[in-house]
Formats: sequence, structure tokens, C-alpha cells
Amino acid sequence: MPPPPELMDELVERSSSASHRRSPPLAPPRLRPGFRRRFREFHRTPPMLGFLCNLRDAHEIEVARFVPTTTSSCSPRAGGDQYRHWRVDDARHGRVLLSRQTVGNVVLMVWDPITDQRQELPVLPKPVYNWNWTVAIVCAGAATGTCDHLDCHRSGPFLVVYIGASFSDTFTCVYSSDAAAWSKPISTDLPRRHIYKNLVQSVLVGKSLYFMFHKSYEVLEYDLELCKVVSVIQLPLYSNWRRLVLITTEDGEMGYATVIECKLNLWSWKKADSKGDAGWLQRRVIDPDGLLRVNNDPTTLPKVVGYADGVGVIFLKMNDVFFTVDLKTYETKE
Repeated sequence: MPPPPELMDELVERSSSASHRRSPPLAPPRLRPGFRRRFREFHRTPPMLGFLCNLRDAHEIEVARFVPTTTSSCSPRAGGDQYRHWRVDDARHGRVLLSRQTVGNVVLMVWDPITDQRQELPVLPKPVYNWNWTVAIVCAGAATGTCDHLDCHRSGPFLVVYIGASFSDTFTCVYSSDAAAWSKPISTDLPRRHIYKNLVQSVLVGKSLYFMFHKSYEVLEYDLELCKVVSVIQLPLYSNWRRLVLITTEDGEMGYATVIECKLNLWSWKKADSKGDAGWLQRRVIDPDGLLRVNNDPTTLPKVVGYADGVGVIFLKMNDVFFTVDLKTYETKE
């Protein structure tokens, strides 16, 4: 009689995990090396456990918090008093970037929401105007396209890209965790317009980061490989007075989403082809099952308030109620 087949590692690990769920609450589950990576390889797109937001406490002091949307033992920590005076600026590849404004400068901190590890970055090499800057965090492999971002947040290097206006010019600089230092500031040809920090979160498309610029009239493309701003993209005029968020479209292009007459409108930016033609294309209009139709009172009209880069979920808010729209299934949830 042939020997019984060996159990697959995946089944062994699931059985082991199930037995640990009966252990005391303080005993963490023991997973085999590489299990988390294989889990992510199988599921690819990570599940959305919640969202990060900036709230104000009873004393009107800002507090960075995580708001769970599902029950999970892997949910990040909610935050608390240790994050008073801090704001969430960006989150990508398993890391969260927080900031605290000071007189003439800003303090940045990288936070791992699962382990609660925090790393405060060195002071920026140039003073900046309050609120007149924007920032993003990425895995260092995004600059070369050599990382699949499945588990790089655990020990892999990261970059923080900063674009801001000083007292004399607009400049960019990059923090590298490998070098543990900021790069030399590089002045740009950009006018010293208002960048308006935190107005719209950046998105990563390929090797480029896209930032909102000039009161949401323009979008900056920052090439991670070239380490510089390579283009300034004008938004359609009718979008200037609407709330919008930058997104990554289903075919891997940069785009934006906004609400028009209670319908979610998705647009994408078509880069110049061989003929030099470039422009904005309307990709889709989503009517989320009438969920956002309340009445014609402007105070109850839905607004886009965020986008989960890498997950493909748009957040909308109407009064004090949040909704999500999944761009893969177009499913709407309250």
C-alpha cells in the first residue's frame, strides 16, 4: 500500500492557526516562515480592514486614527493619545506617513499600524510655508519596478517624496531609509502656488507619483526613477470647483473621481501618443443603486473624500455617513 500523501503546507498552516485560536488571548498565532507572503500571493489584492482619518478630540486637537470596517485579529491599532497633534498624510505598501506642523517646518513620522512601530524622520533640509506642501511614501522598489509589494513593509527600504514651497522657491527632496537621510533639495520650475497639503492624496501609477497642485487645478507627475517632476497636467475647468480624488484606473492609468448629480464620474488621463495627442477621457459613470440619492438639498449631496490606493476603493461622505465604492465590482456599501 502506498504511503499516505503528505499534507500541504497551506493546510498545515491553516490547521495550526485554527488550534491557536483556542489559545489564551495573549498567545499570538505561530505561522511558518513565508506564510504571510504565500497568503498575499494567493489573494493578491489585500482586504480592506478599515480606513485612516484625521479627527478632532474634545479640545479641537487633531488625532490620527484608524477606523475599522470589519472585525479582524489583524486590524491595525486604532490610535490614541500618542497620535494627538499628528495628521495622516499618506499610506501605501503597509506603511502610514504622519505629520506634525511646527513653526517654519514639519515633523514626519512613519508608522507600521500592525506592529505599532514608529520612526520619526530627520528635519527637512529647508524651511517651508505652513500647509504649503505635499508628501507621499512608497516602497523603494517602486522606483525600479523590482518589488511586488507583498511583504516589503516588514523590512524593506522605503522612500518619502516631499514637494513644498519654501520662502524662495518650490523644491523637491526625497528621504531614503537606506541612507537614513534626505536628499539635497532640488528647485523646480514650478511657480510658488498653493499646494494645499492634504487636500487630495497622491496616487502611484507605475513608476510615477501624482500629486494635486494649485488649488486642485493641476496634477504634478513625479518620476521616482528620474527623481524629478516631469509634467504638470491641467484638470478640466469644470472640475475646479468640485471635490475630487486621484485614482488608478482599471487599466493602470492615472485618473480622478468626482460626483456629478449624485453619480460617481470616473476620468482617466491619456498620455501623449505618437501624434502628441493627450487629454482626459471619461471612463465610466456609476449610479450606485440610488443609494446616494436623497434629495436636492445641497447639504446632503455626496462628496468624494478619499481613495484607497492599491485597493481600488473610493470613499464618499454624505452628512455623517460614509460609503465605499469598489472600482472592480462597482459595489456600494454603507
